[in-house]
Amino acid sequence: MKWKPASCDSYGNLHYFYQLLQNGNVQQEGSTTATHVILNEGIKACESYTFLVWSSYLNSNGTVVLEDVVAATYPNAPNITSLSTTASSITIRWSPPVDGSLCDVIEYNVIITSCLFTINKLTTNKYLHVEENINTGTEYNVKIAARNAKGYGEFSPNVMVATDVIKDGQINDLPAAAAAGNAETNIQKDEESNSNTSYIIAAILPSLFLLIIILLLLLVIRKLKKQNASQENSKHINNYLRMDAVNNPEEA
Repeated sequence: MKWKPASCDSYGNLHYFYQLLQNGNVQQEGSTTATHVILNEGIKACESYTFLVWSSYLNSNGTVVLEDVVAATYPNAPNITSLSTTASSITIRWSPPVDGSLCDVIEYNVIITSCLFTINKLTTNKYLHVEENINTGTEYNVKIAARNAKGYGEFSPNVMVATDVIKDGQINDLPAAAAAGNAETNIQKDEESNSNTSYIIAAILPSLFLLIIILLLLLVIRKLKKQNASQENSKHINNYLRMDAVNNPEEA
């Protein structure tokens, strides 16, 4: 720990007293004439500590308080893995943030917003089922942030999901029992669409390549046929002229 010298330390012989506390209990304490001290005995990663340092000069005291978490960084954003809906509920699942932080995730902050409501939920689980203020046929944006001993990290990108529409006692024109809990999410649709597109491209490319080769061969054959036809016509014309010259020598 480091601190700035006291402004009244004009003679350079001022003593500083310090304490390291955790949950209000003194873990280490001492005094020094320097403006820094190294504390490493019994220190644990991802634990929160409070450091106090004060000086005394001519009955005048000054205290500096510093609170910090050892070897901690803010967590990255969680990854939303699935969203499912009914006409009146949203179920969210996610995976923990992937980073090099030494500190475990303590809780998650899930925010669900629509044009009417903002729903804020705290949980220690990696899933959440919400029914409060969830309306039928409504679009919602979902984002999640993780908290460790250092604090909250960044939120995940917003993911949009829409609840089912109830019509004539049915959900999306299907029986409610068949549709409940089976709503497709944007994430799943995108993944399926990308996968299908890859399969289609992989299936079409060989056929397309073969078609191009066939078309080229047809063009070559057509050109050869035209050349042969032209040569045959030339032969017929030459033969006709020879025969005409033989039969009509006077005209020749």
